[in-house]
Amino acid sequence: MSAYNILVVQSKCCSCHQDSKIKIQFKFGDTWDYKYFISDEIRWGGNDTGKKGLKKVVVDGVAEPCEKCNEIVYYLIYIENDCNSIH
Repeated sequence: MSAYNILVVQSKCCSCHQDSKIKIQFKFGDTWDYKYFISDEIRWGGNDTGKKGLKKVVVDGVAEPCEKCNEIVYYLIYIENDCNSIH
């Protein structure tokens, strides 16, 4: 089983449009089930996926099932500013 990280956002589900906490799995940086929030710094130096030091990166993400409608939604995650924060 491969490791990933989780981006946690409070937003509307793209499927049911209800406000909920969305947990999006992605692979970038030290992938070890770290939880991130918007503007957090990416950790490096372990089970690294991707390349550190890039100015802008877009990674695929897949949400855990929505807590309201159980739908699984796919996302694009933008990581900017020398790979140091998530936007």
